[in-house]
Amino acid sequence: NATEIKAVQETPRVPFKPSAPPRTAFGGDKVMPSDLKAEQREISEEVVSDDIREPLFLSMDVVGQLFGEFLVTTRGTEFFLIDQHAAAERVRYEKLKELYKGNAGGAESMLLLMPQSFTLSGEEAENMKELTKRLSALGFEIELKEVSDDKVSCKVKAVPGILEGRDVARLLKELVEEFTFSGSSAAIEEAIDAVLMRIACHSVIRGVSRLAPEGARALLNSLARVDFSNNCPHGRPVVKSFTRSELDSFFGR
Repeated sequence: NATEIKAVQETPRVPFKPSAPPRTAFGGDKVMPSDLKAEQREISEEVVSDDIREPLFLSMDVVGQLFGEFLVTTRGTEFFLIDQHAAAERVRYEKLKELYKGNAGGAESMLLLMPQSFTLSGEEAENMKELTKRLSALGFEIELKEVSDDKVSCKVKAVPGILEGRDVARLLKELVEEFTFSGSSAAIEEAIDAVLMRIACHSVIRGVSRLAPEGARALLNSLARVDFSNNCPHGRPVVKSFTRSELDSFFGR
């Protein structure tokens, strides 16, 4: 009847609210691991200098992410694929070099509540003594103590802040195995450079890492502020560019 129709017409409409936000190219409502959030925070905090060395990265628009490991960006008639791990590793490596040379102030050092310990042979301990002289500039505090004629205890009491939560004992074992003491200063510096590469690799997120848009932009900002050689410290490519004309040619347009 007329009364019922009028009541229906006057019933206020309830706006539609989706039960969950839509997913985006960056993973949408996926919850990021705490270590990835920390990594993005670290990258953002590093972008404090106006010393732009590669403005290309600042002019890129971030489109999204591929397989959780590659950023997709565009600039004009080009688009780019950027390897996230290789890019973050390059940024960290350049920062470590500046710290080691003393050009970036003191390195942040973090005391371990539970020091990590492992045992070295006598020969390895001699190499570690030489290595720790240089690692101290990066924020390491290492104590060596002889426990027998051919065994030395190595206690790690403090580490660089960038290595928080990492297996530092394993890292140092690998480093001392690679580090061969030489009377040649050039050989020592070459070995130290290899050490910095290894630390950089261990200190950044590896594998699938869902980046939020602000994390992607922070990574590009950091790349713009380092001496960029298009490769990670190990020689792997960081970025690959493609042009619109290449796509048109491939699709016969």
